[in-house]
Amino acid sequence: MRTARPKRGWAAVIVALGLALTVAADPVSCPICGLECLKDTRDADYQVSMQAGGKSRTYRCVLCAIEDSAHVKGDLVIVAPSTVKGQPVKIERTQGDWKVTPEKALFAYAEGSHAQCQFRYRAVSSKEAFDKYVEANPKLLKGAKAIDLAGLLAKAKDGK
Repeated sequence: MRTARPKRGWAAVIVALGLALTVAADPVSCPICGLECLKDTRDADYQVSMQAGGKSRTYRCVLCAIEDSAHVKGDLVIVAPSTVKGQPVKIERTQGDWKVTPEKALFAYAEGSHAQCQFRYRAVSSKEAFDKYVEANPKLLKGAKAIDLAGLLAKAKDGK
């Protein structure tokens, strides 16, 4: 008695689907620091992205995205996670002029290991949000400063 075998066409589809799922699960490395870009979780957002010239790139932290913006010509938009899930901070460069939304947004900046950059260089919606963020993470953010967009641009330019 002959057993039924799947047709070769189906086998190819199953193999292709398996490869696609494997590729999708592979971690993405930051093009600036080389560290793994973290995925958003149920409780917090981590993905930083830049859209420019019809293309999108993912970064480990907002500082890496700002640093890379020096190599991008033209207008761009960086979306950086804030301390509030689902409420990112948007950084735009239009005709060479920079702006941040919301206007009161700041960035936590704490010197230390870049391996913790997603926490050390974090967008916050206001000075009050920065104070709460530092209070909730006193060890990690010891000595942290709230810097505005101009300050973040300067830190990225200095390579810090």
